[in-house]
Amino acid sequence: MFSKVVTAAVLAAGILVPGVAAAATNAIVTTDLNMRAGPSAAYPRLATIPNGRNVKVYGCVKGYRWCDISWAGMRGWVSADYLAYFHSGYRRSIASIGFSIGLPVVVFDRDDYYRRHHHAWRHWDGRHDKRHERRDHRPEHRAEHRELRKEQRDVREARREVQQSKRKLLQEKRELHRTKRH
Repeated sequence: MFSKVVTAAVLAAGILVPGVAAAATNAIVTTDLNMRAGPSAAYPRLATIPNGRNVKVYGCVKGYRWCDISWAGMRGWVSADYLAYFHSGYRRSIASIGFSIGLPVVVFDRDDYYRRHHHAWRHWDGRHDKRHERRDHRPEHRAEHRELRKEQRDVREARREVQQSKRKLLQEKRELHRTKRH
């Protein structure tokens, strides 16, 4: 009985481990996806990976939210929500199945990572991305400013109309007063 259990375990390990290892290294991008220099949208964008492309996954940070990948000779980080594996015949998000397929959890050490993969970003402190973030939101801000200016013009126009009405009423009142005196 014991030998059957051990044999079954060895067979299962022999069959499942290669499949997991193969699945744990390749993933598919499920949308046009920004590759970043670190595990957060606050890090600089290195490239945009087109939808449907294969990437190699080295591991993900705790919680499987961001994964360390390589694509087209570049190394970077992407959101795990947009990476999928074919697992049990279905395409599933790494964020939801990373643990069950044995994807390694890695710790991001910015200095070490940049030293090994991004020499140009070694001294990045976050200011770079804030400028890009502001630039990316410019069209929205411009639309908000246009709307605000339109509202301000409308208020000014309404004030002018009120002033004109007051002047007209005052003038009519004066004329009425003059006609009563004569």
